[in-house]
Amino acid sequence: MSISELPNVPSRSNPTTFASDMDGFLAAFVRLRNEINALEATWVLSNITGTSVTPLSIGTGPKILTTQAGKAFQPGQFVFLINSAATANLMHGTVTSYNSATGDLVVNVLGTMGGGTGVTTWSIVPAPPTIAAALSGGSAGRIPYQSATDTTAFMPAGAVGQLLSSGGVGPPAWVDPSTLAVNSADKATSAGSAAVAIKLETASGAAPSYSARAFVNFSGSTGAIRSSGNVSSVTRNSVGDYSINLTTPMPDDKYVMTATARNDIGPGGICVQMHQTVASTPGACRVEVIVAFTNARVDLVNISAAFFR
Repeated sequence: MSISELPNVPSRSNPTTFASDMDGFLAAFVRLRNEINALEATWVLSNITGTSVTPLSIGTGPKILTTQAGKAFQPGQFVFLINSAATANLMHGTVTSYNSATGDLVVNVLGTMGGGTGVTTWSIVPAPPTIAAALSGGSAGRIPYQSATDTTAFMPAGAVGQLLSSGGVGPPAWVDPSTLAVNSADKATSAGSAAVAIKLETASGAAPSYSARAFVNFSGSTGAIRSSGNVSSVTRNSVGDYSINLTTPMPDDKYVMTATARNDIGPGGICVQMHQTVASTPGACRVEVIVAFTNARVDLVNISAAFFR
């Protein structure tokens, strides 16, 4: 890389252009600084990198090779010896010695990746003190864990939807989410029943919190849904008679349905209840809206329902 020539030095003999000439001259020093820094970086990199055609096999221990003379390799410097023809194969270690007159280089290899024998296409480049190495002994999909001091073991891949669990001692294990429960610290554990509720972050006190399993807001005159969760449709069977159909059914028919409606027909009490004669099922709930004291069904403009189990 070359250094760009500076512009002409401003002269007081040209007073009309002196200010603009000085501005250009000073601005050129910014470019000069950047070019000098880049040149220095290139010079440093070229002095701590090299190549070699010395035949070597990938492995740990001392490696003796010849590279270019006049480099700046220093004892203790970490380097990679990379097979430039297959860069996944490399050695990592420290410089033991380097003769700048002959280019003789000795590297103590501490770790390797890949393999190869008699390789003659080496690139020598700076390296960090440590590298991430591939773990041996595990097949595709298996997960490594520390089974003992300085000992790595592998556990098989879990099934779709399983969670990784650890009891704090012994190896981790895969568990089915349906087996999880809650202990006194409101944490999921593998012992118990999934029917135990997890306390919500916003809840206070020791009592558990149970969230709605489904909800819907719909028009009484048409059954058209305004907003919903886990509700696939609302069927208007007749005036004030509706079937709320769930996308994912409840575990059984022992759920709780609570509902309300906006009274837009005038004075009088309104009751929204499960149907008096048609039983609800896990996948659908029959609801009727009636006027208190008369038991007459009526369509209202806005009906809402929520389901708990």
